[in-house]
Amino acid sequence: MEDIAIIPEKAETNLFLIEQYKALRTEIDYTMVHSRQLIFGSVAACGALWSFIIINCTINNSVIYWVPSIIAVFSCLYSLALRNNLKKIGEFLISTEKELLKDKSTKLGWESHIKQNWPSRADIWENAFWLSFLFINLLGALMIEPNTIYGHCSK
Repeated sequence: MEDIAIIPEKAETNLFLIEQYKALRTEIDYTMVHSRQLIFGSVAACGALWSFIIINCTINNSVIYWVPSIIAVFSCLYSLALRNNLKKIGEFLISTEKELLKDKSTKLGWESHIKQNWPSRADIWENAFWLSFLFINLLGALMIEPNTIYGHCSK
């Protein structure tokens, strides 16, 4: 088994790969936090808009009924972009793990383990959440009728 301290080029390459691996793991952590914030912000924004629509008796423009749906669609698309970015980073990290551990008898790292168990339950639940969120907001925009929603308003 060769010692990486003996071969300077390999040591530098491995050090570079390790530092890059750390940076990309940090990027994954940041993206996961950002994804959770996106979910919370989308639900809060749509909930606030639906509350405003239901409470405000003077809205006669049906365009505003579609704003929560538009927020839901763009949030879903942004979430898909974040997840696609995570998949690309994960694929690169798998190749880094293989490069760093090719001379070792140890198992590959976490990213390789995740790839073998893809899709995860978290992915399935996130897909279910976004589909439900889109469906509920689209259904609300399609089914809302000013006469039924504003029945609480005194005329």
